[in-house]
Amino acid sequence: MVEGRGAVLLVGCCSVALVGVCVAVAAVLAMRRQWRAAAAEAPGKGSTQEILRQFMLETGGGMEEVRQRICRVVHEPFERSSIFVDLNRFVRKITVYNGLGEVAFAGAAVSGAAQEMSVVEQMRGFFTVMQRLLQLSGEENALTASVFEKHFIREKSDIQINVRGFLNERFANAPARHPLPFILRTLTQAVIAPAVCELKRNIGIDHPYKDWPSGWYININVESPTLVRITHKKSEQAHYPAGAYKFTWYLSLTLALPPSPSAATAADPAVAVAPPATPQQDPRVADVQLYVREWEIAEDLYPPDKAADLVHKLSAYRQQAAQTPPAPTH
Repeated sequence: MVEGRGAVLLVGCCSVALVGVCVAVAAVLAMRRQWRAAAAEAPGKGSTQEILRQFMLETGGGMEEVRQRICRVVHEPFERSSIFVDLNRFVRKITVYNGLGEVAFAGAAVSGAAQEMSVVEQMRGFFTVMQRLLQLSGEENALTASVFEKHFIREKSDIQINVRGFLNERFANAPARHPLPFILRTLTQAVIAPAVCELKRNIGIDHPYKDWPSGWYININVESPTLVRITHKKSEQAHYPAGAYKFTWYLSLTLALPPSPSAATAADPAVAVAPPATPQQDPRVADVQLYVREWEIAEDLYPPDKAADLVHKLSAYRQQAAQTPPAPTH
């Protein structure tokens, strides 16, 4: 009976993993299907690259589409979120800042404590810090701690099953106004997929690139219990020739959160006091920014005309950074 239950849990986790991956690449796959159809209808009209470029120009895009797609992702039911498979991989790359701009939590990849901090310890620290900065009540904090220990009581058990069990029991049926499930939805591959498509559309067609190894970090700035900024930082590198160029882009989400109706009194000066609660206010994405802050181009590896075009395309996103908060430094 125990083995059967374990098998069911494993199948459940695999299903969630598939859902998360499908959500993250849905936009890309849909675009490819449409492009293939367009290419089939236009044989002999140019190279594959030219057909793809023309297709992307004809299918919209732009920041408004990015915002709309991100909003759809974060407002999906919690049980459909890819956080179930993403959290234990990403927690090591998360940094949380308090209202004074001080580091309140740093994952192992950020702090350099990879050998000393287990995934369980990092997740426990992450949720403890977030609940304190969001001024959740003592009852909320105790419930989270109790459910966490229930699912992570055995250190050598399957971490993926434990993560799913904890998140599902604690947050799947939480009220719509609860800030933590909303924040968790923004820490996934699915939420950056629209930005990935936008950059591939405007930069990657003419200048193919790929992920920079270990080049993805997430910053959470809890400026107050009702204002949180999530910043994904991702680095890319030239696909060919190797080392020709590298650039880093940022996706910044400003979250407007409802005050907790039973918020704890902020004794810590680094925790800003939440304003009075307003009835029926649900969490929302108040702003989305996609921008580039830095790049490097090897003049001896990339032709001058292509380098100039790449700088032009990157600069279009750099201009948006003027009205954006300072980027994470990790």
